[in-house]
Amino acid sequence: MTEIPAVPPPPPMQRPFETQPRQAPGGCGTPLLIGCGVLAVLLGLGAIFFVVKAKSLLAYTMEKLEAQVVENLPEEVDPAGRERLATAFAGAVARVRSGEIDPALLQEMQGRLVAAAERAPRGALTAADVAALTESLERFAAGPTVEAPAPEATPAAAATP
Repeated sequence: MTEIPAVPPPPPMQRPFETQPRQAPGGCGTPLLIGCGVLAVLLGLGAIFFVVKAKSLLAYTMEKLEAQVVENLPEEVDPAGRERLATAFAGAVARVRSGEIDPALLQEMQGRLVAAAERAPRGALTAADVAALTESLERFAAGPTVEAPAPEATPAAAATP
């Protein structure tokens, strides 16, 4: 068998009035560096906007999810239950806007709200789901419960028979 000899690469292209052939530029180009810098600035501004507007964004999302759930409430939910749900939503949105949020209650409420919002358009929302959502919203709206410290026994009171 005959082996085909390796073909050398073509010489770099030389321009008619240049004495040296041009070398390919290496590294990142200026447009790439400028683009990355602009992207970093935009991401930073987005993060600042999110931190500043987080409460408003959460309240807006809750209002949209409320509309979706209320629109698809099951027939078993009576008018009193609907009113209780509306009051619970209003209280929860007010709690979010005030900024006094208990993370554990928020997480529980968000889980129930998202689950109800997913089931509602499919018609799979039940009266029990609505009751659980209402209770969760009411607990969240009530805020964190602060337990009063137990009164300490004074030595004089403990010594008295």
